[in-house]
Amino acid sequence: MTESAYGARVPSFVERAQGRFVGFLTALPPPVQRFLAGGRPVRIDGLELSAEYQLVLRLIALAAPRPLDTMTPAEAREEIRRAARVFAASPPPVARIEDRVLPGPAGPIAARLYVPFDDGVRRPLVVHYHGGGWVIGDLDTHDTAARHLAREADVGVLAIAYRLAPEHRFPAAVDDALAAFRWAAANAADLGCDPARVAVAGDSAGGNLAA
Repeated sequence: MTESAYGARVPSFVERAQGRFVGFLTALPPPVQRFLAGGRPVRIDGLELSAEYQLVLRLIALAAPRPLDTMTPAEAREEIRRAARVFAASPPPVARIEDRVLPGPAGPIAARLYVPFDDGVRRPLVVHYHGGGWVIGDLDTHDTAARHLAREADVGVLAIAYRLAPEHRFPAAVDDALAAFRWAAANAADLGCDPARVAVAGDSAGGNLAA
């Protein structure tokens, strides 16, 4: 396994091959995707999961050696990292990525800045908290999500690696999230973003932290 210039792990040859296969499957027509995903659509509260995401979830389940909730935190973290490298073997490009270290209440907080386009525009800044049940997930597992957010919303994204449980108990993650947001609000201009437009976002546990 190699490291990229900004610290994220680069997928191995096998992971890249697996990623291309996943890309092929997710480019198939929706009826074929639905068939490969089990045939029946998934509906919850009147909403239907798209065929593509139903297939992706099935592939993740088939690829995992066993359910995450039966693994130790260390095993689950590595499995999520491996799956992220496979399912994001060709991440969307952005103009610039910078690793940062922010001051935190219990020590430095790792962060990563994503700039979608290198055109000198002062964009809004979104402070992003990854998901993972407060136990798993990191800057690398959510690299593709941060890239998509930066490009599609046309914003700067500052991804935050807050402290994880069980090593760091509540409210460690909350304290880090709040400290990171306060730092971002005070330093948005230095990041090339608009200090008057700073927001928060996150998925799953990260959504909770954003709220």
